[in-house]
Amino acid sequence: MNPMGISARCFTMAGSVTSLPSQNHSDHSLYSSNGEQHNTLIKTRGFMTHFALKPFRKNHELFTVFFLLGTALITLPDCKKNNDKSVTERLMNKWTLVQIVDTFYSTAPPQITPYTGKATDYMDFRTNGSMYSYINNVYDTAGYTYSEIKLNLEVKAHHYTILTLTDQSMVLYDPRYTTATAGYTATKVTLKR
Repeated sequence: MNPMGISARCFTMAGSVTSLPSQNHSDHSLYSSNGEQHNTLIKTRGFMTHFALKPFRKNHELFTVFFLLGTALITLPDCKKNNDKSVTERLMNKWTLVQIVDTFYSTAPPQITPYTGKATDYMDFRTNGSMYSYINNVYDTAGYTYSEIKLNLEVKAHHYTILTLTDQSMVLYDPRYTTATAGYTATKVTLKR
């Protein structure tokens, strides 16, 4: 009998299975009246008695292992080291020009003027705030500013929105929309590394 006055005995509906606990914190098997051991485990802890089926326990342990492995596999991608580069780290590089497309919009149908970059054409964004370029056999240097939060890039009179920026490609778009004139030119610049 434990201090709370609860007996550590187990009876089935038929009354033929009993436990034989003698101390707290002990494990006991159940025996039927004919002496056969049952696959039931009783654990007594203080005034509480816990029951568990031995075969279920093995399956339960297997389930627990698979559950923990599954949880680990799901959460590991979230725990990996963040190797993502910032906008600054991606932007400040030498980019090869793929294409510039100027589209003039007015009351008439849009006029599209594409320029396909040559192997020697580039735009080089430096850490000193200068952009060096060589496009269509013309060298140029200009200051630039950008916003990592808004993904904007300003070079000369262009106010680009950075549409795509990865380690291998960058796409810039300047709609140049204005209500002051009857027409405007939108510019899309595609670069690669």
